[in-house]
Amino acid sequence: MASSSSRREALRRQQEAEERARRTKRITIASVATVAVVVVVIVAVVLIQALSGGKISEDQQRPPNATAGHGILVGGKQPSDDVPHLVMYGDYLCPACADAESVFGSTILTLVSDGSMTAEVRQAHFKDGAATMGPSEKAAVAAAAADSVGRFDAYHAGLFASQQTGFTDEFLRETLPAQIGMEGEELTRFQALFDEVAFNDFTDEADGSLEAAGVSSTPT
Repeated sequence: MASSSSRREALRRQQEAEERARRTKRITIASVATVAVVVVVIVAVVLIQALSGGKISEDQQRPPNATAGHGILVGGKQPSDDVPHLVMYGDYLCPACADAESVFGSTILTLVSDGSMTAEVRQAHFKDGAATMGPSEKAAVAAAAADSVGRFDAYHAGLFASQQTGFTDEFLRETLPAQIGMEGEELTRFQALFDEVAFNDFTDEADGSLEAAGVSSTPT
């Protein structure tokens, strides 16, 4: 009798131990799964930031030659009542916009330079589609940064002339600046502004200005 009770007690203890082991295993598996999900989320966030060109600076800026309509003045010439003012809408990945720049760009610069007119450029980035900080928007950010170092006109023309590059970061921050003679402290400042995405808000406002103005296609 005592021997039977001892065996039942031993069996009960064994069953309890096995149940505790199973419970611990379930908790361990659940914990590992939770950690794995957290790691995946962290990696995804890091990848999104990397693909969007890095962290967007909280110190958002406006280009020195920005207009109230979120454009950038050609030649830095302010509009006046006695000469016509041209507002140009475009997208740096728009082929028709590149053709228009090729045909009319130098003429517009000449007319602005001699005081016959003033002009501004308002760049959209609808060619990026649903992409966050795609090549078109990056190009617009870079153009705004170029204005901050007095190089907007040359950089703007260079973007359209090099549309086929797809606007990689290397091209935007190194190749094109070198082509237009940007160097030294000027280049350092330009690259810092580009890397910080310091004109993200401005370029988004410029993009939104097309709809506000009733513009449905570019170039306009």
